[in-house]
Amino acid sequence: MKRLRKNLLPLAFSLLLTAGLLEGGAWILLRTGAVRRNPQQLDTEYLGRVVPDHPYVGSRLYGVNRPREYDDLAIPTQSEKAGRRHVVITGGSVAHQLHRGKREFLLREFTKLWGPTSLSIIAAGGMKQPQHVSALLYSLSIGRNPDVIISLDGYNEGVLPLLENVPSGVQLAYPRNWAIDNIRTSPAYLRLAGRVASILGTRDRAHRATRVLPPQTAKLLTIVVDNRVDAVYRDLEKATAATVAEANTAERRDKALESEDSKAVLEESVDIWIRASHFMKLLADVHGIRYYLFLQPNQYVAGSKPFTVNETNIFLSAGEKGTIARMVYPMLMARGEVLRKEGMPFHDLTDVFRAVKGDLYVDDCCHVNEDGNQILAERIISIVRADFMSGRTTSSAR
Repeated sequence: MKRLRKNLLPLAFSLLLTAGLLEGGAWILLRTGAVRRNPQQLDTEYLGRVVPDHPYVGSRLYGVNRPREYDDLAIPTQSEKAGRRHVVITGGSVAHQLHRGKREFLLREFTKLWGPTSLSIIAAGGMKQPQHVSALLYSLSIGRNPDVIISLDGYNEGVLPLLENVPSGVQLAYPRNWAIDNIRTSPAYLRLAGRVASILGTRDRAHRATRVLPPQTAKLLTIVVDNRVDAVYRDLEKATAATVAEANTAERRDKALESEDSKAVLEESVDIWIRASHFMKLLADVHGIRYYLFLQPNQYVAGSKPFTVNETNIFLSAGEKGTIARMVYPMLMARGEVLRKEGMPFHDLTDVFRAVKGDLYVDDCCHVNEDGNQILAERIISIVRADFMSGRTTSSAR
């Protein structure tokens, strides 16, 4: 026993010394910034979550790390509502950014209007009708009924079919990047997917090890491994985006835009939006849901905003996006006005920035900054409030 104790003491001392040196070294590396977390790291909540297509909603997004904004459609059941009204915002990235940036403001204003309220979205970059009507039908079928639906449509429905679907050889109403199936079976993608699986296993083991390591060493190991995971994911995203780009080259887009059928494609795209909106209204009325259809603003609508130098410089690089938007938005506005006269709760927001002289638009598509989202949110709230106070009822009480 004495001999064993004599042999263990040096070993324990060596282990403690090693741990101390590692902890000290980790502290120095972290303190000096020699090792730091990538500030642009992808959202770790979704790392490792392969995003499959929803069986009824459908979506083909870049890469494997994107959050699925419609997990279970995030609509509570009647028992889960606990006396709250539930509002759903549908749309694409403009709707998503509005929800993300102005969620608290919207909740506060809705609560003032009709009491306790919860809010969720069925929206993601590139989503377009008829995905939203499919989502609503699916939601109602499984007993998840919203009380209010706010649809913020326009750019995706009007522009993306000709800009992306036609050049990729995909049917107009199909979700964005439907041709991505060609990627998932390619050797390059499978090799990167294997690296992803391997590095995720390493990350899980490293995170388990941090439970028994000194704090600075554990923190250093976590940062190093997470940075490595992030790098592998970025490689996979780049490979995916590159393959998508191959299916939708500038040459193919130019050919689609210059085709004699381009106007017919735009007209059919608008028709799909109109039909889907009618179905949204029909489903909403049957289930006593208040439905509002908004046409989102866009910088390519003539006279819709006095543009700053910064905004003008951004729009100069728009290419096909701007050309198609200029062609299709008058169609969307005209058909929307017909909907309104027919009794659809349609509201054209293309003039919402008409008097704003400062910077609002941040890209050559349709997205706005925080000020723009605030103006958009205030106009939507104003319209919903006026409609609610008018006493208008839906076709079926709930």
